[in-house]
Amino acid sequence: MVHKPRRSILVVLLVVVLGACAVVGSTFFGRVGPQPDGTGVTPNHWLLTPAGLQVEVGDRPLGMATTPDGRYLLISNNGQGEQSLVLFDTMTQKVVQTIPYSSPEALFLGIVITPDSRRVYASAGGNNKIRVYDFDGRAMAEGAPIVLGDAKARIYPAGLAISPDGAVLYAALNLDNAIVFIDTAAGQVRSRVRLAPAARVEDIGPLPYALVQAGEKLYVSEWNGGGVSVIDIGQQRLLRRIPTGGHASGLALSPNRNRLYVANATSDTVSVVDTSTGADGIDAERPCSGAGWQHVVRRQRRQ
Repeated sequence: MVHKPRRSILVVLLVVVLGACAVVGSTFFGRVGPQPDGTGVTPNHWLLTPAGLQVEVGDRPLGMATTPDGRYLLISNNGQGEQSLVLFDTMTQKVVQTIPYSSPEALFLGIVITPDSRRVYASAGGNNKIRVYDFDGRAMAEGAPIVLGDAKARIYPAGLAISPDGAVLYAALNLDNAIVFIDTAAGQVRSRVRLAPAARVEDIGPLPYALVQAGEKLYVSEWNGGGVSVIDIGQQRLLRRIPTGGHASGLALSPNRNRLYVANATSDTVSVVDTSTGADGIDAERPCSGAGWQHVVRRQRRQ
């Protein structure tokens, strides 16, 4: 039976909004997060008036994924203090499990759950591994991780995606400037698609961040490149690069998967990519602010 929450929920510091609406120079020095008047302040000092309930889940929630039945929301908290993986019940609107990580153990952005809801994967950032959890429908239990390389290597797994059959896990390696295909049964990297040489001081490269799958393609946001890389899954090769706005970060697909929305952090825009054609062209690019977006979230600069 599919359970759907009756009320819309805005998790504090929603990832896509944060990625798209970067602002500098604000004079606000108060506490970020929920405010007494029901609004919320992001770390870059935008004031959000949410459409639904705000729930505090942890420090800097960057990655989120829902279980296939919609009952639970999985959240990766990636703040400067204690980091954590959180299980949030969308029916009761409460956190039901928190798995904490103290330095040097870490998390970063990527989190997915298999189509059968039995396993969860979460990127561990600077630990150069992907954490693996068994999920029984009520709680997560961490098992042996998928190790991607030496702890001191430039790897840094970020965004994750998983194939519809759960057999292949796709991971964006931020500092390695590559995407890896991981055999989930074996827990090993099967192949690699390189976007650029590994990051160096003189040339850090595109820095792949988030990724989503649409049909036989992977779309990867470029933190440093200002675009989206398109990868052919079957051929396991880079097809093209789509220029977007600066600091492409969060990605979201429309329900029919024909539109890809790209949050461009430094240019404060959202690019809309048409994924239904082979060309993968930019369908539109809209500013984060303005009347056209007021039905989603009303924002103003906090002074």
